[in-house]
Amino acid sequence: MTQTKVRRLWTVNEYHQMFETGIITVNERVELIDGQVISMSAKNGSMQQQHCARLTTSASRSCLSSGAKSHSVEPILRT
Repeated sequence: MTQTKVRRLWTVNEYHQMFETGIITVNERVELIDGQVISMSAKNGSMQQQHCARLTTSASRSCLSSGAKSHSVEPILRT
């Protein structure tokens, strides 16, 4: 007999309860995407990745209308 695995999807309330009960701690980098708890990648990428992100952000902002706002999250770099 073949067993079928069923993936359990989580609700937003259940996700919040995981934090409240300590199943997930505030220090863990996870997010809820389409009912799945997904580990987020580290914020601090390589210097090359950070530079590319800055260039992309700058180019994107130049394409927006004058009233539009843009936001990106970048680490503070020590030079």
